[in-house]
Amino acid sequence: MSQETTLPSTSSAKVSHALRVLEQLREKREEEFAGIPTDAMHDESDIENDSSSPIYDKFYANGGSQTLLEMCNFNYSEFEQLWHHCSTILTQRLTTGRGKKTDVTPKDLLFIVLCVLKAAINWDLMGSIFEKKGPTLQRLFSRGVEILSPFLCEEFVISYYTKLSMRILMTKNAQFKNFPCALYATDVIFQQANRPSLEGKLYFSGKHKLYGYKTEVSVAPTGHAIDVTAHRPGSVSDLVIFQGNLDFHKQALAKHDNDDKDNGFLSVRYPDHWAVLLDKGCQGAQQYVRAILSKKKTHGKLLSVEDENWNATVASDRIIVDNFFGRLTKLWAVISTKFRWTEEGYDDIFRLCVALTNFHVSFHPLCDDEDAAHYNLYKNRNYIIGERIVNKRKATQKNYRERRRIRQEIGQTFNSSDSSLSSESM
Repeated sequence: MSQETTLPSTSSAKVSHALRVLEQLREKREEEFAGIPTDAMHDESDIENDSSSPIYDKFYANGGSQTLLEMCNFNYSEFEQLWHHCSTILTQRLTTGRGKKTDVTPKDLLFIVLCVLKAAINWDLMGSIFEKKGPTLQRLFSRGVEILSPFLCEEFVISYYTKLSMRILMTKNAQFKNFPCALYATDVIFQQANRPSLEGKLYFSGKHKLYGYKTEVSVAPTGHAIDVTAHRPGSVSDLVIFQGNLDFHKQALAKHDNDDKDNGFLSVRYPDHWAVLLDKGCQGAQQYVRAILSKKKTHGKLLSVEDENWNATVASDRIIVDNFFGRLTKLWAVISTKFRWTEEGYDDIFRLCVALTNFHVSFHPLCDDEDAAHYNLYKNRNYIIGERIVNKRKATQKNYRERRRIRQEIGQTFNSSDSSLSSESM
């Protein structure tokens, strides 16, 4: 009987002890939560902690596909396809090798590079958008361009060139309307840049009255760029730039064994080559390749009616290049505004923008009315800026000469006064 009476008391003591321990733990937990606000501090906490691309996903979660389009020129579906193309190269280059690794994921880096190319604003301001310091964002951007530019240029520019042939254009009914013997059109685009500290005159374009760079781009009738040269100083003529790229043009225009003969312009002189459409700034190119050029009026004379009609016919086919330049400058502010970064990185940035424009054109074909009009705006803006700088310089020089004249007149007045006083005293 004594054992039966002690067991309940012992069990009761153990249960009471366990309850006291649990109560103490509960009170401790409540103390830890005391003073913490109950409202959610971060709506996207799950995204930021669990996502493999927190920056990209945050923008997508706060506006969807339209926000992505406004930030980087591509909607959700287009961005995901672009990411599919370059995910492997970005992941490999960012996660392998020695040295400190960045905390930005590969997909976020692609998004950041596109946003910077589209906006091209101050580094500190751009950094605040992604919660990064300006220099940090600049290093991330440079790293991204270094990886993406050669890869996407190969993927979206050179690949179009390797697939280009007159037979394919004929099959797709994609030849130029007026000159079906032309394989592509070529032109040079000028972009304003800072004046270099050395050899400044070499970079000055007399046509635009600005310092800057020139780059030659060749565009197929489908609206895709097939070649991009390295940039040249603004004073170099279009013909000289074309001559520097002759190896490409001669190889690209050579007919294949299965190509048909044609009776088009200059077919007798160049029976084994297709033609290229060029601007009137390349006068003389016909001695090197089968070039179809606009007529250029001589000094003091007007073009004949036949020459005007010829130019209109050439321009209606060659407008494909203007359309491409219009799309290029409309999408990427880093191309449409004054280039303020170092010259060493210009070619990689320009080629990357051309490759991304090709990718964009594959979803949204070029439009004569919209894209060509935007390129005209871009060119006119450069001319206006150049004229404004020239007029400002002229006004400054005029004011200087006027002030100098006044100082000289005052000096002569004082000298004559001194002479008269000296003669009176004598």
